[in-house]
Amino acid sequence: MTRALALAARLLGALSQAATAASALGVLVSLALIAWAVVMRYAFNRPPAWVDDAVGFLLVGIVMLAAAQVLRRGEHIGVDLLTTRLGPRAQRWAQAWSALAALAASLVLVLNGWS
Repeated sequence: MTRALALAARLLGALSQAATAASALGVLVSLALIAWAVVMRYAFNRPPAWVDDAVGFLLVGIVMLAAAQVLRRGEHIGVDLLTTRLGPRAQRWAQAWSALAALAASLVLVLNGWS
């Protein structure tokens, strides 16, 4: 069983790193699009109307693709004012509750996005 879990962890880690790389590429594409739009607007007086929408969609993709790696590293935004005062067992319960809440929110997004 531990071999299967180790394989799954490596596979998910590789998938998470690939998603993070795609997210970084999205940041670079957004930067290039915004720079191009600024040049077109101020140098040629021909602003492209679609760039703002494209960058908005890219931003959503950037955040969603990078979220898995951030969560794996334990760097996700959290409020630790109360959890730092808990004992080790209560902290594990709080982390489990947080993971379940993130899973529920992810399922809502996937199910709504699917339809």
